[in-house]
Amino acid sequence: MKKRYRLTVTLIEDAHFGSGTGAGNTDAYIDRDAQGYPVIRASHLKGVLRETAELYCELKGCDNEQINALFGVSGSERGSMTLTSLYAKDTQQIADCPIWTSTARQPGSRLPQEDTLRVIEHCPAGLIFVGEIELADVIYDALLKRLIQRTDRFGGHRNRGNGLVQCALEPFENTSRRLQGQPSQTQPRLRLVLAAIEPLLLPNSGHPGNLLATEGFIRGQILKGALVQYALQCNQMQIANQWLSGAISVGDALPLPMSANNNLKTAEVIPIPLSMETPKPGEQKTQRPWWAKTEHTVDFVISNNDKTYDGLNKSQDAPKLKRPGARQFLYRPDAKTSWQRYTPSIEVRMRVNLENLKMRDSDSKPGLFSHEEIAEKTRFISVLQFNDVASAQAFAEVCDGLLCQDAWLRIGREGRPVRVMQALWLDPDQQAITTDHWRLTLMSDTILRDEMLAFVVHPDITTLITAAGKNPSDYPGCDQWTLNAKYCESTQVHGFNALTGLRRVPAIALRRGSDFKIDGTGSARLAADLTAKQALGERTAEGYGRFMINFEPFAGTLPPPDEAPPAIITNDEEILLSLSRELANNLNVNNRPSHSQLGWLRGMAEGGKAPLEILESIKTATSKQGGKAWKNFPIKEIEEAFNQGFLKDNKDRQLQCLIALVRWLKPRTKESTEQEPTI
Repeated sequence: MKKRYRLTVTLIEDAHFGSGTGAGNTDAYIDRDAQGYPVIRASHLKGVLRETAELYCELKGCDNEQINALFGVSGSERGSMTLTSLYAKDTQQIADCPIWTSTARQPGSRLPQEDTLRVIEHCPAGLIFVGEIELADVIYDALLKRLIQRTDRFGGHRNRGNGLVQCALEPFENTSRRLQGQPSQTQPRLRLVLAAIEPLLLPNSGHPGNLLATEGFIRGQILKGALVQYALQCNQMQIANQWLSGAISVGDALPLPMSANNNLKTAEVIPIPLSMETPKPGEQKTQRPWWAKTEHTVDFVISNNDKTYDGLNKSQDAPKLKRPGARQFLYRPDAKTSWQRYTPSIEVRMRVNLENLKMRDSDSKPGLFSHEEIAEKTRFISVLQFNDVASAQAFAEVCDGLLCQDAWLRIGREGRPVRVMQALWLDPDQQAITTDHWRLTLMSDTILRDEMLAFVVHPDITTLITAAGKNPSDYPGCDQWTLNAKYCESTQVHGFNALTGLRRVPAIALRRGSDFKIDGTGSARLAADLTAKQALGERTAEGYGRFMINFEPFAGTLPPPDEAPPAIITNDEEILLSLSRELANNLNVNNRPSHSQLGWLRGMAEGGKAPLEILESIKTATSKQGGKAWKNFPIKEIEEAFNQGFLKDNKDRQLQCLIALVRWLKPRTKESTEQEPTI
């Protein structure tokens, strides 16, 4: 029996939850979620609780068997406990995060050790974090409560007194949600709307490097495995075996943009077809440069502008174009609205490999690595297909409990929790093909083999006929048909064997988004035969082989033509460099302060002396014999710049401007001048 808890953590002292990154004058920043607020990651929370459990085990309060059952064992079965990260409760009351500096001390002395100064960002005391914990077995309820009671510090340097916290654990239940509608008698299909509670890591590589990349969606085979695991936890062995034997086909769960509304009954999301090409960066004529765009930018796909071209129908005089990336998708809230191009929010996070790191062992060295994650709160849509009504009704019973109990599905690396938000039965998909000129678009990776059992990477008409379960002799004149396969790519797919638990040999599939155009008299019969099938090729029960006939990329209402472009976030450092260069250009090249004089100016600015006092010192130096070079220094222009706009009443910016000015005025060799980048 499962049990859910809400964990509330209140900071009594400042704490540092490191992100592994730093920049500028700060050596270590705190970790933040996708919205930019401080967060205590689930991996850190689990690590601290496990450390507490190991110390508690030394006191004979528990044993290693209980610890492994609660937390799991690396490379083996997952533990009974599932955690979410702890997110800031009241984001509106988050003040500026304090910056603390510290140094190491010399052995046997209180003097600071050289080259050990560290500038670290901290979360302020008083901040409240909230998260959730789920236990798959209530037998470990008492142990979890004792571990929470014995944990009083989180974050870095907690052994030195930082990160004092107060924890509160309370059980709770969410409101139930019911399955909507009834399954169709002909083509039972169910739409699931999922929400990632935690950032998701979904790698598709047999050879990860230093950066473990993630896919931008949840593959059907991963989602199916999570559903089977949930059925087994509910002691539904028979239903789980039916799902594994192919009674259900689980489609890929494709991400929705963060801006998508909450009414997802009519929403559609598909992988962007490879034929949806865009001009290369240097050819775009927009108000923003191409490098100012972010991955989260949403562009409307419309036909009467220069943003997107349909490659299967473009003219010969179209400019050179580039194909969309593997993580791009199309979304529209309903059939009357135009498609929108978007990329899900994916962040890079640095981690520490603690597998070989022994607790309290100063000689052990942790291994650093990084991985990508789909941001938390990302929603996904998946369509499940059933062989018959009986299979659909059996799944409905399990899914109804999944919704009512608000249970979690464990997805991807570390089994991170995903919640089922909605479940809706869909009407049969009825589509009549009457034209001999039609389009085939792959909605998921498709594994096809030829007559020699080799993977198909260059499909032709015979490949499509075989995929439809027919022979070329069934279509008279098919040898005269044409297939435009220009926008077809292949990709490797990996996975694990459900029976052995071992890795599968990689398969080569036609990549999702591959787009084909078929022309020929009588080819409408082939289109109708393909439409009668729910999917093509192998492993269709895992979501492979989904497709769409006659996809219309420019259908729907177009957005307003005069839509304002998104605002660009300015860079303070670039503004300072540009302003200081304008001031430097006012000086005569042959009559500038010497190298040592400019070094004095920079030293005063870096030492934190008041900017106006520095300028007064320069004015005084002009009356001295050695200060003649300061007479042409643009003191007046600097004072005017300090009293207006960007620099007004901001001492730090004024000092940074003086430092940047020295960088432009400092005597340089010809070689360094040629290598210096321009702004």
